[in-house]
Amino acid sequence: MTPPEPQSPPLTEPSSANASPPAAGNGIRLPEAPALAAGLRAAVWISADGEPDQVDLTEAARRARATPPLLCHAPTVARRLGCDRFPALDLLELFAFVRPAAFAAPTLRGLAGALGLAEPHSLDQQAAMLSLAAARLLGELAARGPERDP
Repeated sequence: MTPPEPQSPPLTEPSSANASPPAAGNGIRLPEAPALAAGLRAAVWISADGEPDQVDLTEAARRARATPPLLCHAPTVARRLGCDRFPALDLLELFAFVRPAAFAAPTLRGLAGALGLAEPHSLDQQAAMLSLAAARLLGELAARGPERDP
């Protein structure tokens, strides 16, 4: 008899304005940064304190230029927002660092699949998934322990 496969954590949206960033494991905490998922007509911005807000693309661009957000694939997000690139915490870059030989399609769904997370279907779920993906990647990195020089 084979043991059951581990289940991905459910997608959940932050529920409290005073929620602290989730721990990634081994004491690593996520940065207190907003999360941004941009669609073709709107975007979802989850503030650093966990409050989700659906905004138009112009407002999302204004917020992103003011505060570097957690996002997936900065060039695509900037293009969708109709603005130049801006400082951001791009999870695809973190994925490439943590899993250098692994592939993930450069989308939130692709990243979710590569990390074994439930596929986000709505823009709200995509924005909420960003902190879950960051926690998973940082947890993997922390589990390796410190690198030692030979």
